[in-house]
Amino acid sequence: MAEPRPTTPRVGVMVYTLDLKPLGTIKQVWPEARTVPDDVTENTSLTPDAPPPPLSRPGLLLVKTDDHELYVPFGAMDRIEDDRVVLGVPSEEVESQGWEQRPWRLAG
Repeated sequence: MAEPRPTTPRVGVMVYTLDLKPLGTIKQVWPEARTVPDDVTENTSLTPDAPPPPLSRPGLLLVKTDDHELYVPFGAMDRIEDDRVVLGVPSEEVESQGWEQRPWRLAG
């Protein structure tokens, strides 16, 4: 009987882009982390009557590349395999995702 595939990314596993180019290695996993969307900044004031900002899918990966770190949301993953995580973003689009900066606020 085949072993079931992992459902949560693991530290030490390689991360690849959608076009299967190696990106880096997972250094830390925050499975319950929720990040505030990009349009909400630390200077945003929320009134008691205002609804809370929408939260993205929980989970965040810290990926160490050759020369920097990326904070990749779980929502960017296309699939998790035994020995790798494949993102749903091709290599030429990684830089434009804004993953270089640590999210200013992590909730949960």
